[in-house]
Amino acid sequence: MAGDKGFPDLVLAREGQLILAELKTDTGKPTDEQRAWLAALGAHGRLWRPAHWDEVQHTLGITRRPPPSAEDVFERTTDAAYRGPSDGR
Repeated sequence: MAGDKGFPDLVLAREGQLILAELKTDTGKPTDEQRAWLAALGAHGRLWRPAHWDEVQHTLGITRRPPPSAEDVFERTTDAAYRGPSDGR
C-alpha cells in the first residue's frame, strides 16, 4: 500500500496534540516532497534527527526539560527543509 509521496514517517496524537514527524539521520536530507509536507503542516510538522533527542523526549512527555520556543522549532524545521540543492542532496 502506497501513501502520498513525502508524507511524514510518524503521525502522533494525544491529549489534543497532533505531531507529524519526518525522521532523518543527522546528515539525511529531506526530499522536495517531504519539505512540502513539512511546510504545509506548519506547527504540526517536525523534522527529527538523533541530535534532537532531548526535544523529542520532551515533546512526547518523557522528560521535564522546558519545550523549545515556537520560533526555535520553526527555525530548525525551515532551516533544514529549505536549504535547497546546494545542501548535498
